[in-house]
Amino acid sequence: MRLILCDNESLKIKKHPEDIVIIPSKDFKPCIGCFYCWTKNPTKCIHSDEGNIQELIFKSDELIIISKNTYGGLSTPIKRTLDRSISYILPYFEKRNGLTRHKKRYDKDLKISGYIYNVNTNEEKETIINIFNSMSENFGGKLNKLDFFNEEEELNI
Repeated sequence: MRLILCDNESLKIKKHPEDIVIIPSKDFKPCIGCFYCWTKNPTKCIHSDEGNIQELIFKSDELIIISKNTYGGLSTPIKRTLDRSISYILPYFEKRNGLTRHKKRYDKDLKISGYIYNVNTNEEKETIINIFNSMSENFGGKLNKLDFFNEEEELNI
């Protein structure tokens, strides 16, 4: 199964029947940094809106992120959703590839793909590449694919 996080419901997404698509609503609550999902009830968010993102990521083989470039980063709905996935990893640290990272909670290599639109400069593109490389490393996964599109209408996966 692939988990698809998308910030734009008008985009056409070519998907497999078993895929799950999440389009976070404006009411999707942000992470409040309470660490409930890390320490008090591992992998369960204190918020009960729009499903348990940690559980969905665990069940998926690939996390696909479709996001508008917003000031050289991901859109607010996507960033908010990813912030709520923090308990996918453990609160403890280890050295990996010479960098300090959170330990993996699960023994799996999650594939991460990104489809980013509204990228206007090479600097924005480089920043997004860095974000996805870091995110893949933080999740203990592998960057599978990263594509850029100039117009929303071009995005059709």
